[in-house]
Amino acid sequence: MNTLKRYEELHGILILVKTNEARLTPTIHFCFEELLSHLHRSAVANVVFGFTHTLISNYAPGDALGPLQRFLKGNTTVDLTVSRVNTYSFDAKSFHYLAAYFHAVKGQGERSSRESWDRSRAETLRLLSYIDNLKPHEIRQTLTMEGAREALGHLMIPMFEVSQEIRKNLSLLEEKRAELNDMRLTGDELRKRLHLERIKVVPTKLDKPRTVCKNKHCCEFKSNSSGEVVTFYRSICHEDCRLPGVTEEYVGHPELIKCKAFKETKDKSCRSCKHSWQEHMHFFYELTESKVRVKDKDVERRLQDNASDMALRQEGIERVQQLEREYRSEQKQLRKATAQFVAYLREHSANAFNDATEKYYDQFIKIETGKIQYGKNNKINVDVNKIKLKGLTDDRDRHLELVKTIQENMHTPRDHTEALLTQDGVEQLIRDLYNLKHFGKSLRGLRDGITHYKDYDKQSYHRRRSRSRSTETREDVSDRSKMSVRNRDGTGELFEDSINFCPIFRSIGDNTVS
Repeated sequence: MNTLKRYEELHGILILVKTNEARLTPTIHFCFEELLSHLHRSAVANVVFGFTHTLISNYAPGDALGPLQRFLKGNTTVDLTVSRVNTYSFDAKSFHYLAAYFHAVKGQGERSSRESWDRSRAETLRLLSYIDNLKPHEIRQTLTMEGAREALGHLMIPMFEVSQEIRKNLSLLEEKRAELNDMRLTGDELRKRLHLERIKVVPTKLDKPRTVCKNKHCCEFKSNSSGEVVTFYRSICHEDCRLPGVTEEYVGHPELIKCKAFKETKDKSCRSCKHSWQEHMHFFYELTESKVRVKDKDVERRLQDNASDMALRQEGIERVQQLEREYRSEQKQLRKATAQFVAYLREHSANAFNDATEKYYDQFIKIETGKIQYGKNNKINVDVNKIKLKGLTDDRDRHLELVKTIQENMHTPRDHTEALLTQDGVEQLIRDLYNLKHFGKSLRGLRDGITHYKDYDKQSYHRRRSRSRSTETREDVSDRSKMSVRNRDGTGELFEDSINFCPIFRSIGDNTVS
């Protein structure tokens, strides 16, 4: 996307596929979905397909055609099809022949190499002629959508965490209301309890980014001070993993396979814990939860005025009820905003947009369900986890309901919150969230903190890589002693270099190793 920013128009988008791909593996599915998710739906008219290694299929798309057609039929929201008009067959045998010839390597196949050249040349000219007659795609449209997509990507985890923060603070208010309603609480004890507490969540950067194992044999469950069962990871398989492009808290993220913690064998098992790479995840920060006392000038003033127990109790209850209303209002605004972001991207994206927020909820619901089952099996109290699970399930269901409502009504909205967002609307919505009275600062702090740590680690990786590029080797990861690390839970799959995305003939790919 940074490359595209330098241009106003995009004439053609060439997607290269190996002709002998008899099936689209989950890996290739992931690649296609990622590529298409970055494109505005109007860019689909400029997409063409190039099939490589076509000598073996007599210069035809070969085995890859059927799976590709089925994928496009089921995973795009626009009319993107594979036909004679937008498919081109290439082969590189002629280049292999010339490379061998100029290195004085005598071989056979000059005739087939000439045919490879002639066929590929003709296909290239046909491709250029076709693209020359297409209406160029306005890059501004894709960049606008990508900006919204990136904004949602940066805000997804902070919005999720702030939603949980609001839920916990509502529980604190409920406890405080019950406490103040207790008529046995009088005098000095009542006055001590008038001050409210607030739970805050802040990101704390780890000294070094880590790759940890999620296999049950590398994890243990313990109850924390709040009575909640949490996961501790005993195996830190790569202590200083600065691999770029890996989504944190995502078990088996495709880019993770490039981490040097994994062997260069077929199963890509871990050198340290011996488990599959698909059971590992990466993270570089921890979310630290703390409880703070909220100073209230009105409470201080009333205490100095020596107000009666009855007056103090009533005012305290009213203040709690007012905060409950305000907290719930902000919780509702966060839910609505998340749904609006998702609806916007689904409307403009070329592919069947996958709701990352829904996946994130599903991931944590699965984790909490596992903890509850573990607690039951080991006779550990999991009441706190059950409450958390119910909250997560309710939040996910409300999110899905809101997304559905907005999508159904966005072209004939009943109010402005159901109207489809514009780019200006996306930016204004983010500003509104940051300006929330109680939790706006928390949201911005989480977003800025997490993004800063991501960018820092990415820059650190590239600085290290540029210094060592000339002598880069894949080094072994020595066996490490078992260590405990706080719960970070996450899901995913394997990347292969089976497809490339290129604005006409510009191949983009990075096969670097962490």
